[in-house]
Amino acid sequence: MNRGHPNRYIWLLIKANSQMYYLRHKQYELLTGFVISVCFIFLIISVFKVTESKSKSFYYTARFNQVDGISVGSEVKIAGIPVGIVKDLYLDKDLRAVISITVENNIILDSESVASITTPGLFGKKYIQLDIGSGNTLKPGQEIIYTEDSLILADLLKIIGSKSKRHDDVEYNKRMP
Repeated sequence: MNRGHPNRYIWLLIKANSQMYYLRHKQYELLTGFVISVCFIFLIISVFKVTESKSKSFYYTARFNQVDGISVGSEVKIAGIPVGIVKDLYLDKDLRAVISITVENNIILDSESVASITTPGLFGKKYIQLDIGSGNTLKPGQEIIYTEDSLILADLLKIIGSKSKRHDDVEYNKRMP
């Protein structure tokens, strides 16, 4: 009985193993491609969600007599945490400064909210500080009625100087018979 050449069996085994290797390799390629595709789709969805949440902000206005130190791009903060920026500055017909601000869409202002211009220190960069009240909810685009103007260093020095002068006058009058 001729069973065939032994090299032929070896060749068939090698061919079968190479086909199994080829199929296994293709399965890994397919699985890797699927995982990469899912990750890419997740990345695209995440980018759109972040962009969408950043673009959704509410717009409000506030009128001030003095906005010294505030410019477009100045921060808007609540409790010291940045929640928005100044978008526009202009004068109204009564020559009062109108500031347009945007705040994050999760911040809800009300009719008793106060917008004040403040600085973190004596010479720091000024920003808009929002203090939330307990009135009716303001709709986006409405005006923040209660405002506190910017304090100018020269005005502060005048106040301190006048208090000091008045104190000196009182001390002088006490010494006079």
